[in-house]
Amino acid sequence: MNREEFLKKLESLLRDVDASERKEALQYYEEYFDDSEKAEADVIKELGSPEEVAHSIREELAEKEIVVAQSREKESFTGKSQGKEGRYQASSSREEKGMDPWVVVLIVLLVLFLGIPVGVPLLAGAFSLVVGVFAVVFGLVLAALICAVAFGFAAIICFIVSIVKLIAVPLAGIILMGTALLLMGLCFLCTLITWKACVVMIPAMVRGIVYVCRLPFHGRKGAAA
Repeated sequence: MNREEFLKKLESLLRDVDASERKEALQYYEEYFDDSEKAEADVIKELGSPEEVAHSIREELAEKEIVVAQSREKESFTGKSQGKEGRYQASSSREEKGMDPWVVVLIVLLVLFLGIPVGVPLLAGAFSLVVGVFAVVFGLVLAALICAVAFGFAAIICFIVSIVKLIAVPLAGIILMGTALLLMGLCFLCTLITWKACVVMIPAMVRGIVYVCRLPFHGRKGAAA
């Protein structure tokens, strides 16, 4: 079962659910698939079968309706039992609630006033650190690539000279032949290091940075798991 089949089956199982609730649930699981870095099969295995997911959604909606009903009953009972004193308290509560936005604005301004002088240097330092790490890695990769080319070029020259020397001075030719093989080995080693850095190290660093940046937005995903 792939992603499309999973979502289509889930939509079919939720056909008797309220349209808005069904749309919200399907949208949530579509975003779950988009945000996940795992393969579709692993995500489906983590979530369970469409039947299990549909059952969980129905239970959550049932609990939500019960809580709403209880809240309405409580409000109705409180409204009936309260007289003038209750209406006065409700009015006072609304007046106090009207002051909350001002308090929130003051708190936000205070946080900005105190946080900007500290937060900006921290963000700049973190950004500089990331750029520095990438620069170091890029420099090492570039150095390994230059060494690979230099060793390869030197190995070719030594190999050509050794063939000429084998006729005139066999011992020197053999030594140059060994030197050419050694240089060729170093060339292969530097090429392997460059390839590993480009294919493994750099993508892993990029994925790690992306993962750290997306952590604050994974709260809903973690709650579902």
